[in-house]
Amino acid sequence: MAKKHKIKTKGLKKTLLKNKWQVIIVVLLAAIILYMIVGENSVQKPADSGANPSPQPDDSSPGFNGTRNLYLTGNDPSLNHEIGAEGAGKTWISTASDGEGYMITGPFVNIPPGAYKISFDIMAEGLLNDTMVCTIEFSSDRGKTITRTDLYGKDFKEGQFKTFPINIITGKIIWDAEFKVFRPDNGINITVRKIILTPGATTWNGNSQALTHDIGVATSEGFWTSGSGGEGYLIRGPHITLAPGVYEVSYTFLIEEFPTDEQKYIADIDVSYDGGQNYLPGKLVGLDWTSGNPNRIPMLKSFINRIYVENTMNDVEFRLYYPNSSVKVTLKDINVFIK
Repeated sequence: MAKKHKIKTKGLKKTLLKNKWQVIIVVLLAAIILYMIVGENSVQKPADSGANPSPQPDDSSPGFNGTRNLYLTGNDPSLNHEIGAEGAGKTWISTASDGEGYMITGPFVNIPPGAYKISFDIMAEGLLNDTMVCTIEFSSDRGKTITRTDLYGKDFKEGQFKTFPINIITGKIIWDAEFKVFRPDNGINITVRKIILTPGATTWNGNSQALTHDIGVATSEGFWTSGSGGEGYLIRGPHITLAPGVYEVSYTFLIEEFPTDEQKYIADIDVSYDGGQNYLPGKLVGLDWTSGNPNRIPMLKSFINRIYVENTMNDVEFRLYYPNSSVKVTLKDINVFIK
């Protein structure tokens, strides 16, 4: 009779039990890791609890962050067109037969607060001096015009490209910004080669080409001085656009040949817009500038004019009026600060 063999299962049970717990631990760890990954991507972080948090712009145009150039050719795919067709060299052309309409709209980028220059590179053919060739526009919120400039035949040279700038400072984010070119039905052929957005100026030296002068002369340092006198605007300009925001305009000038006690003021600083038709309250620069300078040593001093812009102002001039006083005033520079 065959002998029965007893199978030893005690050690096997221990091995299986040990492996079972190892599998359970591995499964639990995998579940925890998966939960952490899914939770991180699906749960939105709460908004900042601070008062009135400022919205941040979404840089919808590749590479644009408010500090680098945005370069658009006339046929750039981010631009839209009501009329015209693609031309040679990545341009966009509208011929005389197209009638009126927008050659260019778009690209709907969001622009952070700051100073900017928008340059339109345009050529026209079949010109007449008094004929309006086209209108360049800068708009926000998908169609709300911020500023626009009409261009006439006298602004061009027949068959040659010319750059037309729009200079703007904004204290707030500009949402869905567009750079537009509109043409009327005028029988003129128009070509748009490129549109470039670059950081703009917030500082102008006294003899900057962007400023104009009724009186005075330039200095070798790049300033502008009242010189031998005369009454009028020592400086006016730079003819920019100010979008809504709060700004401080700083006028820095050298004061020499001090006033008599009878003299009431030595300069008047203010801000005008719409070609001088309107202006914001200004500030008289009086004798109080001598405080802290009892010996009346020639000195550089900055005078601040804070302005509040509720609606866009075009053709803005920062002005310094000189009343033909005994004081010699030399403007070093003008600075605009966004507050």
